[in-house]
Amino acid sequence: MANHKRPLALATASLQDVISCGHAISGAATRDDKTELEAIRMKAHDHLDAYLDQMTEAGVTARNLAEG
Repeated sequence: MANHKRPLALATASLQDVISCGHAISGAATRDDKTELEAIRMKAHDHLDAYLDQMTEAGVTARNLAEG
């Protein structure tokens, strides 16, 4: 993979992880497992932070490519 595409690929993977956490949260809520629910929420927030960081890096990379 081209180095300039890496941040966007990582952002996509992080977003998929957020979606996966959403499914896990639904299951934990169905089981009324509040401990698991909170753990999954924290993990989802970490993935969301990673997604936003990677999208920022992707934007910077795009700007740098455009500026030459």
